[in-house]
Amino acid sequence: MKAAVLVDIAGKQNYIFSSNKLRDIAGASEIIRRVTDKDYIKEKMSLDKIDGNFGGGNALIFFDNEKEAKEFINRYSKFLLKNYPSLVVYFGLNPVFEESNFKESNSKTHQILEDIKNSFYPLSQGLSLGLEELCPNSDFPATGKFDELRNSHISKATYIKQKMADDSNKNFSKLLSEVLGDYKFSTELDKIIHNDKSFIAVGHIDANDLGKKVKNLKTRDDYKEFSKNIDNGMQIALKETVRKLIENLDKFSFADIKNLEIKDKILPFRPIVLSGDDFTFVSEGRLGVWIAKTFINELSRIKFGKENEPLYASGGVAIVKGKTPFFRAYEIAEELATSAKKITRKDEKIKTSLDFIITSSNILGDLDFLREKYYTRNDTKLFNEGFSDDDFNKLLNLMNDLKQISKTKIMKLRDLLLQSRENTQKYLEIYCDSKLLNNGEIENEKMLLEAIELLNFYPLLGEKYDKIS
Repeated sequence: MKAAVLVDIAGKQNYIFSSNKLRDIAGASEIIRRVTDKDYIKEKMSLDKIDGNFGGGNALIFFDNEKEAKEFINRYSKFLLKNYPSLVVYFGLNPVFEESNFKESNSKTHQILEDIKNSFYPLSQGLSLGLEELCPNSDFPATGKFDELRNSHISKATYIKQKMADDSNKNFSKLLSEVLGDYKFSTELDKIIHNDKSFIAVGHIDANDLGKKVKNLKTRDDYKEFSKNIDNGMQIALKETVRKLIENLDKFSFADIKNLEIKDKILPFRPIVLSGDDFTFVSEGRLGVWIAKTFINELSRIKFGKENEPLYASGGVAIVKGKTPFFRAYEIAEELATSAKKITRKDEKIKTSLDFIITSSNILGDLDFLREKYYTRNDTKLFNEGFSDDDFNKLLNLMNDLKQISKTKIMKLRDLLLQSRENTQKYLEIYCDSKLLNNGEIENEKMLLEAIELLNFYPLLGEKYDKIS
């Protein structure tokens, strides 16, 4: 019987996306990875050995007795407060963890942590006296640290995040060394896109029904093996996605993307979070849906665990202007991933799904608000509410049909779709390809507007939009 401490980072996404600077975001993600890493904790706490389960932004650490566990909490919490200001960490202590009854003990430890979260909200933001210069990347008072790129003083929290950004690049470069070749990742958004008038894509992907699988784990060894398999699978899927991206860059139809990356061999894509079953990335706007779909496909090809089952996932991609706050774009991407998951729950035959939205306007509301404002005609929804594999292939076929129509007619068709079904049908009959009609009715009307939008945000390979192999 041991004492167990569950270490968890509160508000991970708020911490990562609190800045709109990619360098800060990359560094924040690296900090979260680091502070729950086994080797890092062992080194910084000068421990001869450390026993536990680590990964996914948390750590379950075992000690011989309650006294040792409390001493660790005392020392490590002080270390984190000193070195990572604004990072909020919770410690859940279970003084009696029965390894022989792992499932129940693990559940109890998580409940202890949840009770702490629900009863206490720590103040991690230093109160301002109204006299200080404020950090432009955060709401913290600026210190003596200086940001040469912004020509301004920054807070200690921002300074540490920026320092960690290079370590984040090194870790991803090491992980992907087999496929990167001469390419590298950037921590500057303007090296991924042309300027803030260009579009970025923020994608969020996570596994389907992973919680159910975790609840069925009976022993600590099962838990360790499961976590290891998830980490390995996500890494393999990312490697294959990057490999295919590099292979196809010269074949994609967007010449300016190729011109953008040739100069410094910078990929127009950067992973931000790869932790547990979560994958978040930012890319040049026109590559976002392709990257997300490729990653989901690659993940589903990998066999996991004793059951040798694939890991299915759903994802969301928000394609927005480069000046859009990262956190708002991420929130929409997360909502889109949730939207995509709904279709897998409604139909058990659907294993993977993807949803996306493209907007050039400021994000002033949630996903429902955006869709009601930009993708609804009266009470008629002009969006598909997520794409299964079959639906996504239908979408690509629809885009191929649209490609045969002039851009002027496509823009007119887009306007008519938002006005009237009858006028849209008449316009299609008179001016456009009859493939878009079936017995006088609009074929795949719910996805037609999204197909028109995606024409400019999905790469052609050759003369057509091909499904991802």
